[in-house]
Amino acid sequence: MMILLSLIKRNFKLYFGDRKRILFSLMGSLIAVVLYLLFLKTNIQREWNNIDSGMQLLDYWLMGGTIAITAITTTGDALHQRIYDIESKRMNDLMMTNASKSIIDMSYIISAAIIGLMMQIIVYIILTGLFMLLDQIHFDLSIFGQLIGAMIIGSVVWTLFNMIILMFVKKESVLPSLNAIISSSAGFFAGVYMPLGFLSGGASKLLKFTPALYDASMLRNILMKSQLEESFHDVNGQVLEDFKATMGLKINGLANSMGSMLVCGLFIGMFFVVFVLLTGLSKKTK
Repeated sequence: MMILLSLIKRNFKLYFGDRKRILFSLMGSLIAVVLYLLFLKTNIQREWNNIDSGMQLLDYWLMGGTIAITAITTTGDALHQRIYDIESKRMNDLMMTNASKSIIDMSYIISAAIIGLMMQIIVYIILTGLFMLLDQIHFDLSIFGQLIGAMIIGSVVWTLFNMIILMFVKKESVLPSLNAIISSSAGFFAGVYMPLGFLSGGASKLLKFTPALYDASMLRNILMKSQLEESFHDVNGQVLEDFKATMGLKINGLANSMGSMLVCGLFIGMFFVVFVLLTGLSKKTK
């Protein structure tokens, strides 16, 4: 246990000690926020200009998607340390400290999940402060427990997903290109660059088979719940249902955070099985 804790502490120091690395891991989130403020916010709001407090509603919507993007990119960047250690032969040095390969891999996974959670909380605090200044949104302390639970689920989903991807990467030189692809595409799959209802039938069906949309939906349903009740208080119920379907809060009939949590739980189970199978195959080939 002490060896595992020491390895986790080492991974934390390496990640948080490199400011450039932290900035690059947040690139996808930064892109999403900038695009939203410059272009998306005005265009989306036109579609719902008859809704009270429309700006605040969209701010919470953006926050949910951006937090999901943060989970995707920061867990992946934290796991890059495994590739750095393999290529620099530090992995061999670590194994000489009585740490087995399984313990070392476990340290990467636990570190990445915790780093992903921490960075999601930081992004949430930053965006809440930003939109409190811009649009006078409210900080709702009552949802914080639910939000942390959703963030933990998101961290676990994306840590396992990124670990599976990185098991096929052997060279550090591949990581910048891989990071650029994931950072730029995360906003699309989380339904941030374009709401689900604005996409073509084929694209929307594709997104519904990925965990990103359900992660974002889980967070959005928690963040937007109070504002939805306020904004749609005097509006026909069908308008609210149309809004949820269009903005990706209702997916395949799942209209609340619990439904999306269950789907994310299924992805966790599936990714874990794939990770165990790949680990077993890699041991047999050695």
